[in-house]
Amino acid sequence: MKSSTLCKVLPAEPTTQKNTIMNKYLRLCKGLSLAFLFMLMGGIAFGQATVTTDKEDYSPGMYVIVTGTGWEPGEIVDLDFHETPQVCTNDHHERTTLADENGNIYYDEFLINEKHLGVHFLLTATGRSSGFVATTEFTDGNMRFTTSGLPSGINVTVNYSSPLGGLENSITFSTSGSGNSSNIGITNSNNFYFQFPSTIINGSDIYTLVSTNPTSPVVSTPSAITITGTYELEGGSGGLTVTAPECAQGGSFTITYNPPTGNAVTETQTTPFSFTAKKNTSYSITSIDGTVNGNTYTGLTEINGTTPNTNDYSVTVTLEYEDETPPVINTTAGSLDATLECDDAAGLTAALAAIPEATDNCDESVSATLSSDNTTNGSCSNEYVRVRTWTFTDLAGNTSGTFTQTITVEDNTAPVIDNTAGDLDATVECDDAAGLAAALAAEPTATDNCDPTITATLTGDNTTPGSCANEYVRVRTWTFS
Repeated sequence: MKSSTLCKVLPAEPTTQKNTIMNKYLRLCKGLSLAFLFMLMGGIAFGQATVTTDKEDYSPGMYVIVTGTGWEPGEIVDLDFHETPQVCTNDHHERTTLADENGNIYYDEFLINEKHLGVHFLLTATGRSSGFVATTEFTDGNMRFTTSGLPSGINVTVNYSSPLGGLENSITFSTSGSGNSSNIGITNSNNFYFQFPSTIINGSDIYTLVSTNPTSPVVSTPSAITITGTYELEGGSGGLTVTAPECAQGGSFTITYNPPTGNAVTETQTTPFSFTAKKNTSYSITSIDGTVNGNTYTGLTEINGTTPNTNDYSVTVTLEYEDETPPVINTTAGSLDATLECDDAAGLTAALAAIPEATDNCDESVSATLSSDNTTNGSCSNEYVRVRTWTFTDLAGNTSGTFTQTITVEDNTAPVIDNTAGDLDATVECDDAAGLAAALAAEPTATDNCDPTITATLTGDNTTPGSCANEYVRVRTWTFS
């Protein structure tokens, strides 16, 4: 609740209103001493009239509750709600209320709308009879910023935007006092983007932004949202991280670091290693030399770290492996695919022996890993599709994309009939029962390139009568599958 400010409007010369008040009190106080009368008039002129609101900040849909004390009982008090910036052009912000028998006022019909977002209000209350004037202020904003982890007296500038609302601006606030920024009005359900400074320097101390809560963007709501940026003093973890030359695998390295005083120190260390650091001082590691994979790597750096203002402690230097590039597959996609006949054993062996290749920016050789091998049967027993998938991973754990080989095995060769055409034909006398039985028992045979067992199927058996009753021609037809 904001505190109010009072001023008493007094004309330079006596006015009719003042004379009326004076005459009234002369009638009421007839017989009192003149000194007491003037003291009583002075109390009227400088009464403690106040006006306040129930909140400092409102959201759309809320009513502002106005209260006050010290007004002339029964007088009309004008309420003027002045906007900055002005969003209304009519006079609907001019309201009135009536002081009760105790000089108290109450008004609860001023509604905050969406259009008021971001508006600062100056409420002026003026007593029509007493001439008292009291003011208070409030806002309609639903976003504000604050920080955590920073000392008092730091100025923080936050950039923010709301594209749908056409808003792009920045706001600067101090970590002293409330530590909060002023309120920013954003239309409900809009994305609100913001960016705190990534680092803040205060003397020799460097503070690093580690998180914001909530994160950007945040969707605005009618309720107020406080966004907190959390900072930590750099070096507070007690360590300096050094990025090694690309492809350095670790091991023994020559590391040069500069203490705050004296000459540079060069040591051959197996990282991580430690040295004693003094409080609130800076150290820098300027070079790293090492031999990896038969090659000599020399990296120049300016890796700086400042210890916090605490007791002496040990700083650990960690050498990181810098290789974020995955292996590159050299084998052309589809080049290892094969379509084979089911009896092509040599072709199948060659296809299964084929393996893709890849190169890496750091590893001299990387091997393929068969990550999947799946077979799907075809419509025939000897047909199938086999899909094999490989990936490549280097020593840094970077994994390539996948390489896929598809082997398709088909059976496109029909069985071959072993019999010569006509060698099962027979001409017998009508009374040659044994010859007819032998002819009917005879069946052709066939062989296949893939199937060891072939099935003969009688697909036709047709008889045509001859010129005599006992004569006929019988034709039988087979297929093989």
